[in-house]
Amino acid sequence: MSLGRQYAAEHLRTLLLDEVQLKAEQGFPALSDFLARIRVADFSELHEIESELEALPEPQSLSTNEPLIWEIPKPADDWQPWTPTREELDDQIRGAWYGRIAGCILGKPVECHEFFARPKSLRAFLEATNQWPLRDYVQLCDAEMVRFAGHPCRFPPSTKGNIRYAQSDDDLRYTLAGLRIQACRVDTSKPGVISYSWPTSKDVFKYWASHWLPNHTFTAEQAAISNSYAFGKPQGWLHEDASEDQLLAMRQWRNPYREWIGAAIRADGWAYSFAGDPYQAALVAQQDAKLTHERNGEYSEIFFAGWIAGAFRYSLEESFRRALDLIPTQSRLALVALQVREFCASKPTFDSLLDFIAEKTGHYNGVHSINNAAVCVGAVFLSEGDFELGITRAVMCGLDTDCNGATVGSILGANLGARALPLEKWISPFNDTIDFEYVGEERQSIDRLAEWTSELWLELNRK
Repeated sequence: MSLGRQYAAEHLRTLLLDEVQLKAEQGFPALSDFLARIRVADFSELHEIESELEALPEPQSLSTNEPLIWEIPKPADDWQPWTPTREELDDQIRGAWYGRIAGCILGKPVECHEFFARPKSLRAFLEATNQWPLRDYVQLCDAEMVRFAGHPCRFPPSTKGNIRYAQSDDDLRYTLAGLRIQACRVDTSKPGVISYSWPTSKDVFKYWASHWLPNHTFTAEQAAISNSYAFGKPQGWLHEDASEDQLLAMRQWRNPYREWIGAAIRADGWAYSFAGDPYQAALVAQQDAKLTHERNGEYSEIFFAGWIAGAFRYSLEESFRRALDLIPTQSRLALVALQVREFCASKPTFDSLLDFIAEKTGHYNGVHSINNAAVCVGAVFLSEGDFELGITRAVMCGLDTDCNGATVGSILGANLGARALPLEKWISPFNDTIDFEYVGEERQSIDRLAEWTSELWLELNRK
């Protein structure tokens, strides 16, 4: 076997093992034989197994409870537009940005595979370094990081005492990308007239193709971009000639990450641009999600876009309920989110919450959408609106620490506004600077970015 074929076989083996795991989570029966065969199959046998997996009939319960094509229901109540003053808008948009950045950077130093796979290892690390419970940014403790994670800290510029700016992260890049895509859909060429056209999945991909570097995407996003090359040069996508079938193929082919967290972390830009309007935020977020994800992966972006957008206007409880109304009520995501919310209503200890989330979602991969959504719901409601408690508890749960810290920070920041946040401790270390490190977007002022986001909101929502 050639070296290239050998590498290709091992890559496909990994993808098929993950695909079997995905199908098992979705309720496909009798998959143990596939696992045994995949582990010993040669190159040609792996292709045969792949075809067999694709041909498996979908369980009826999956089609019913978690439809592949989901039409977001319109709000049932007599909804009225949100009409904040400019001062209120600026404060809450700035709060959302501040919260997302602070939560992301808090979780970034402990974002590593060991803590994804074994959340209790994160607690052991924090306890060994006298940081449990977390009350500040993570300290740079390389010797203990090597001991518990197997490698030194990979993000020293995001550790306590070393923070001079907000370090680049995909959770932050996607937020700005969504806003930039929205801005491109606004037409102000006619004096006194503002028009807006909805972005499609193709518009999202066009932006990605023009801006992302190879190390900017992971799992589902990386699979979709790779497939765009495999199915023909991506320039074709830039000329609007991709069919819906091609979009489906680009999302599904050798992409066992379709229900992982990648779409959920892309919700915020759409939420900020339609702050106060969960339904509109969810609609545009769905166009983004279905480029790479489906079912709970897609629902998670819809849910968080709706929750964040609603948090600008409604209480944490009401915005959560409105977000739940946007996704299938019997989906695993909706059921787990509601279970965690109800559990938090009993005012459990943090350790009890950790045990509850592990009991309900411990069988999922550490970067799955469902278990990480459970962490976010738990952290928001156990914090009872306290920003610091929210982001620190989100990170202390382990799993995808920077993603969950960022999402919880975004929800609480949008709800509280910047003036209510502990700015000296959590925001001042960034020196009003964020680094995006992608084509066309480098270091810039956080406050100016928040001001621009408010201006974009006014164009989109007060046309």
